Amino acid sequence: ARKVKMTLSLNNFCRAFPSLQNNSTSTSFSSSASSFSDSRGGFIVRASLGTKKKKKNHLVAHFHREKTHRQQSHHHRRRRRGVGVAAEQQENNNEKNFQTGERLDEKVSLFGITHTQKEYEAAEYIMKSKPKFVVCETAVSAGHGEQHGNMVTFEQGVQQMMIDPTLDEALTFVTRLAGEMKSEVDKDALVGDFWMSMREQLPAEPLVYAAAMYVDAKIVFADRPKRSTYGRLVTEPTLEELDEAFSKQSERNYRLLLPESDKLRQECDSIITENDAFQKYIIDERDQIMTSCIRKCVSSEDGQSANSVVVVVGADHFEGIKKCYKDVFGASEVEAKVPELLECKDVSSVDSPGLRLAIALRMLGLRCSPDLIDDIMRSLEKDVAGLDNAEKEKFELNSEAFGSTRMLLALVDDREVFDATVAGLGKSDFWEKLAKFRNMRPKYGGSGMDEANINELRLASMVGF
Repeated sequence: ARKVKMTLSLNNFCRAFPSLQNNSTSTSFSSSASSFSDSRGGFIVRASLGTKKKKKNHLVAHFHREKTHRQQSHHHRRRRRGVGVAAEQQENNNEKNFQTGERLDEKVSLFGITHTQKEYEAAEYIMKSKPKFVVCETAVSAGHGEQHGNMVTFEQGVQQMMIDPTLDEALTFVTRLAGEMKSEVDKDALVGDFWMSMREQLPAEPLVYAAAMYVDAKIVFADRPKRSTYGRLVTEPTLEELDEAFSKQSERNYRLLLPESDKLRQECDSIITENDAFQKYIIDERDQIMTSCIRKCVSSEDGQSANSVVVVVGADHFEGIKKCYKDVFGASEVEAKVPELLECKDVSSVDSPGLRLAIALRMLGLRCSPDLIDDIMRSLEKDVAGLDNAEKEKFELNSEAFGSTRMLLALVDDREVFDATVAGLGKSDFWEKLAKFRNMRPKYGGSGMDEANINELRLASMVGF
């Protein structure tokens, strides 16, 4: 099978795909040597290219130290500490629970995919059913993902390529894929060498985009801009609610370290309620927003025919969107809420922005993949840089503190889970030793870590317990 190759200007390529950083002038891009990951505002391409260091302020450097720390952490260390276990478990669950697609009604079909995985079923369904709209959680490019409901078509991609193909490299890439497929007029594209090569090399999202353009469907960005999602998680809940959500995520991770037969592990998902800040702002609100977008497509002139809309979202949103879409009686209430759900306060306008950012980013680190965390950090980088000196210090101290092993354990409020994690059987006196750090949490009236106590936490974290 042919390899999908392009020669692109790397400086422009890096602007389209933020995870690439290199000062060379051009590169030969091969999809088989690269991978895509969800960025909620345009998929990202990662390639094995060298990078040159640039001067950064100390806050930007803090973000990049986080990435280095994650890369250097060995797998068994992360499992022992409970860091990243939920993300790993979620990825495994998504692979097991891959949704092959479900008809919600005669007009709408819904697919749940695993981001970054090589899944082609949704794309091939699009090529066979030829819908008018392909509604996606992730955007084709950064520009496409700037506003909820943005649409992009093959024709628009071609027009942009004629003007300047380097303006939006992600859109250019997908347009060229679709153009190559359209050029195989003498045979079915689904059995052509080019499509088979794409299936082998690319994950789900770019296949879906190319398939949509191949059948001249409109690709609709159904989610809200990623900045709004992460910003709402930081600004909308109270500090106590943020702390509680972080506590539940940490506890869930430690439960996942227990044997599968242990009842504490079996109950891990039940501890996350619908009022949980992570569940509310990262999952539920977005389910409602994307459902609203689906309904608008269905009610439009082009959405009146059968099989007119295919929806492709991450597996975490499959059940929520299905439930929301089928709730006909609650539709008007959801529609009325959407404008508010798309808004986001300025981070600097809320109380304790440095502590809020630190807690939110650390909480997301327990649940999300490393690639997505890098993207979240890029999205919130300006907010962090805009903090005043006092809040910057709070952010840095609490980012360090809430990422430490001892504070992650101090976040576990269930004594039975704590003892099972630390002692195995019986009670552990380590609970009392963590009381000082536990009392620094907003839930217990604390205001986070300060300079006076950070050295004690650093020393304690260096000593094995």
